[in-house]
Amino acid sequence: MHRRSFLAGVFGAALGAATAPVSAIQWVAQPSVLTLWGDGVRDDTAALQALINGQTVARPDGSRLRRTNGVTYLPSGHYCLPVRLEA
Repeated sequence: MHRRSFLAGVFGAALGAATAPVSAIQWVAQPSVLTLWGDGVRDDTAALQALINGQTVARPDGSRLRRTNGVTYLPSGHYCLPVRLEA
């Protein structure tokens, strides 16, 4: 049995629906959102650079941060920045 057939059968049975071939299922990619950890351990460089560039970033509690009127507010934390940021 092929993996696709097996997974389609398992998930179809679990959902109580008729099984459909996996190729008929359309997967939609979600854009990834960077997380600004501020824990002093994980690298926050990419998330801080994205925030400075005007992108929305996530916080560990699930809330979002973004620039407001050209101002970037940072919550208190210990940010790990091994690389220089560009303004």
